[in-house]
Amino acid sequence: YKGSSVVEEVTWVLGYTENDGAYGFYVSSAENHEGTDYRIKITDYDDSSVYGYSDYFSINTGNGDGIGDGLPFDIPSYNVLIIIGIISIFIIIFTKKRLKGLK
Repeated sequence: YKGSSVVEEVTWVLGYTENDGAYGFYVSSAENHEGTDYRIKITDYDDSSVYGYSDYFSINTGNGDGIGDGLPFDIPSYNVLIIIGIISIFIIIFTKKRLKGLK
């Protein structure tokens, strides 16, 4: 999501992936995607009413060497930030499902 608009929907080809805390996803291009109001929504495959959002994060294209431009440290790719966000969402969903199962 960028703000409240869906930018891209990522669907697992088989419709389901193990809840192992990680999901690899390649961001093809940052062209025209610079902004500070991005977030990721993860929805449970079996129950669409179970979902969660990541914290907001930024995508900066920079205009230097492309490696961590404008950051106080070098990050080789923004994929790292997206993966951290996805992992956080999986943890939230897993915790909610466990708590729901304890009731």
